[in-house]
Amino acid sequence: MLPIRSIVIERGESKVKRIIVSAFLLLLPISASSVDFLNDISVTYGAFSIGYAQEDVAKGHDEISLGYNEWSVFHSNEAKIGIEYEFELPAGDLSAAVFLEHSDADENTMGASLSREFAQISLQPEVTWNIDTSEHTFEFGAGYTWEMSDTFSVTPNITIPFDNDWDRDEMIAGLSVSIKLGPDSGSK
Repeated sequence: MLPIRSIVIERGESKVKRIIVSAFLLLLPISASSVDFLNDISVTYGAFSIGYAQEDVAKGHDEISLGYNEWSVFHSNEAKIGIEYEFELPAGDLSAAVFLEHSDADENTMGASLSREFAQISLQPEVTWNIDTSEHTFEFGAGYTWEMSDTFSVTPNITIPFDNDWDRDEMIAGLSVSIKLGPDSGSK
């Protein structure tokens, strides 16, 4: 069991933020055996970025990505190569990403995600489609970003994946660490 002892919410924080944090806690699983704990880190220097993400700790699967502005390429134990394009939508704090990857099994997968941020809380649905097998998956993620400084932030997050039959898979929880370096690191 994952005991939740207490949540500290500072005085003066909005009621909406408390409701969203409470809803986020309701997503926590009943037992730790139904959760994979996977973390990631990204380092940005100006327009360039590099990232590392755990994909499957038990199997030792990881992903490395390199990016420039909105474009990034990635490689993992399951994907020989992938490319992703992220962009802002005109609807305020809404962004989107599309990607295409080619796997070690010579299968091609494409996907898309949306991300909405408000009050340091992000919500992100994502859909992927294996072009060769016609299978699709859907994930819903949520996180809360703590900006420790202009150059360092930590985001605890949780993702709920669904398979091709819309059955829930093991939930994924983890920490995302973001580090900004270089001349643009102090600006937001």
